[in-house]
Amino acid sequence: MFQPNYHNILDVLKNRRPARLPLYEHIISPEVMEKIFDNSFAELQGGNEKDILEFFTHYCRFFKEMTYDTVSFEVCITEILPGGGAIMGGKPGPIQNRNDFKKYPWKELSVRYWDKAMKQFEALSRCLPEGMKAIGGVGNGVFEISEDLIGYEQLCYMQIDDSELLSDIYENR
Repeated sequence: MFQPNYHNILDVLKNRRPARLPLYEHIISPEVMEKIFDNSFAELQGGNEKDILEFFTHYCRFFKEMTYDTVSFEVCITEILPGGGAIMGGKPGPIQNRNDFKKYPWKELSVRYWDKAMKQFEALSRCLPEGMKAIGGVGNGVFEISEDLIGYEQLCYMQIDDSELLSDIYENR
């Protein structure tokens, strides 16, 4: 029976030859996992603590049964951005000008993120099979976040029309 060993990934990351070449996928959709297992569980991710534990039991089992050494998982920052959604297209982001930038609730973002992410990360850690570790964490890069806050088209315009505002958005702490 397959026994995961996360040290194989660590060896690859250190540019050393691992005992076995590990598989890695950055993200695998739970809906795809459901089709492979013929078992529904994706909707449990947003439920109560018991549901979230059951979700991660199935989620982690997938990676082990498919012979991965690690479980990939992330909670995307764009999921917690007030007024977000521009990254998916079809609407402008919540920041279109300097006034929007000043009013944006920057200080509450870390609290919002951890309110959403911590229960998932804790459940994931409780469900990891022996020999496995999780890879991932915070999802979305700087460009994806700015695209969600501004919108792609407006982001392009802002780069020329108000580069100081764009710079401030990237440097906001």
